[in-house]
Amino acid sequence: LDEIPMDYLYGLLLVAGYLSGSINSAVLISKYLLGGDVRTKGSRNAGATNMARVYGLKAGALVLVLDFLKTILPMVLGYLLLGKLGAAVAGAGCEFGHCWPLYFNFKGGKGVTTAWAVGLMIDWRIGLIALAVWVVAYIIKRTPSISSLAAVLSFPVFVFVFHSESYVVALAFLTAALVWLRHWENIKRIARGEEKKLEFWGKKS
Repeated sequence: LDEIPMDYLYGLLLVAGYLSGSINSAVLISKYLLGGDVRTKGSRNAGATNMARVYGLKAGALVLVLDFLKTILPMVLGYLLLGKLGAAVAGAGCEFGHCWPLYFNFKGGKGVTTAWAVGLMIDWRIGLIALAVWVVAYIIKRTPSISSLAAVLSFPVFVFVFHSESYVVALAFLTAALVWLRHWENIKRIARGEEKKLEFWGKKS
């Protein structure tokens, strides 16, 4: 590693994060374990919420855990190799990989779980604040997309409270921007009052 130029190491971490993020557990589980393709059902999104909506809470929870792990692991590797900046680079790669996966024709999820994992790795306080915002927004609106949009907005807000490093601030803004971009259709449905609710512990609507 000492003989590898630093720029190459950052590039390798970015690629490693992207390749890890491209592993879409929702697609793999739905196609090879459940006999369908989640991208053709429900909201057609390859993420934990649509898995829960279509295949049940256990399937959604499994996807959430796997999406979390595929983000955390390359970020830990990045931290061990190049510190917090290395973790940030790997995390950014994971976000792009999840949203535009190499293995699935660049059609992926909306980056919510990976965003939360990135926030938690940036600073556990930011991750917990985002989780709290998600829960409160869900209790009020019962709409996962609204909860997710509210939660990621806390990243660029609270990153200024706890951090001053420019790359940490940039990652927080990038993460929030990606999630909002991937939720553009949801945002339009929210504006029209057509966004579907999801009761995780009971009736779906």
